[in-house]
Amino acid sequence: MKILIIAPPSLGGTGRVAYNLAKSLTKEGHKVWFLSYEKPFFYSQKDKIKLEIFKPLQIPIFPFPLYEISLTEAIVSLVLKHKINVIHAHYGIFHAHSLAAAKEILENKGIKVKTLITFHGKDVIGLNYQNLGKGLPLNYNFWSFSQIDHLVFVSQDLKTKFLKLYPTLSPKTKVIYNFIDLSLWQPPKQKSLKEIKILHISNFKSSKRPLWVVKIFENLQKEVKEKISLWLVGEGPEKEKVLNYLKEKEIKQVKVIKPQNGKNLVKIYQKCHILILPSIYESFSLASLEAQATGVVPIVSNSGGAKEVVKDKVSGFLIGKDNLEDFVSKTKLLIKNPQILKKMAKAGPKIASKFDSKKIVKIYLNLYSSDSKISTSSFSSTPNFSKTTFLT
Repeated sequence: MKILIIAPPSLGGTGRVAYNLAKSLTKEGHKVWFLSYEKPFFYSQKDKIKLEIFKPLQIPIFPFPLYEISLTEAIVSLVLKHKINVIHAHYGIFHAHSLAAAKEILENKGIKVKTLITFHGKDVIGLNYQNLGKGLPLNYNFWSFSQIDHLVFVSQDLKTKFLKLYPTLSPKTKVIYNFIDLSLWQPPKQKSLKEIKILHISNFKSSKRPLWVVKIFENLQKEVKEKISLWLVGEGPEKEKVLNYLKEKEIKQVKVIKPQNGKNLVKIYQKCHILILPSIYESFSLASLEAQATGVVPIVSNSGGAKEVVKDKVSGFLIGKDNLEDFVSKTKLLIKNPQILKKMAKAGPKIASKFDSKKIVKIYLNLYSSDSKISTSSFSSTPNFSKTTFLT
């Protein structure tokens, strides 16, 4: 099969999952193109993925790059040049719009391709977690999503939220969980408990609440005598604020790390004991999955799809998203009770086994090769936009 993957190039979950899918498909013998606006964070020529970079068109009369137009043109050009069979875009905003337009252009040329979108979070939720869909171009989305063959969601929670906005698109929808390569993501043979290393890994956006992580650690330093350290991994808009807070409060025993590649990231997890993710919302929580696979105990907000990944009180803890005190107390519990920490860490890899790339990639391949076509005539009714608006 010839497959085109479209995704952001970032370290965040969307980019990581999309790139890992491309790697897995290549290993299965398929020809894979990866299309993005810059080189993916984890890209390596050894992966044998055909990298394609497009540059958003800039015209002086417009004050911003024309992303969608440029992406649409790139999709059409690649399909025509390489006779691609399947186009799989990750992240609904922009990518779905461009994919729908590209599909229509290709069909006008007599060319049919299978199309999929995998939704990852804010492309469904919108800009305000309290007001579903707020800030999104809902009518444009509805038209675009209606043109796509399959709409995939990384958790049941995300799919449920999507169908509150677009209930008539239900026949197109399917949940396919994120995944990791369990031959790479494994716990270390031994891990010392002389120093408990607490990990936070994210894109350092406000929704991940990285400053909360630092405040949790600050409280722990006051409450426990055991040797502890905090590892902060990632890049993003809130990182400077976090670093300034660390300096202002003179908080020590903090290590700030920028991962270099996938293997480097695995090694970081393997050296740590506890993962803290006090996010406002996690559509899936890839970091929690990676943590469990490597014997790290995740303490994560019980919001969104995290409860589909972490088994509460078995392989980790699910905490009310606004309960900072509970994050502190559960982390303290693990620090002061190494037997509980060991027991939960040991349970993690078994929980993670259901998300093995070998299982999930097969599901995607079945979807790519399926002949099922869903008529768009059943999607003519008005979607549920009564409580949302794109207008300010």
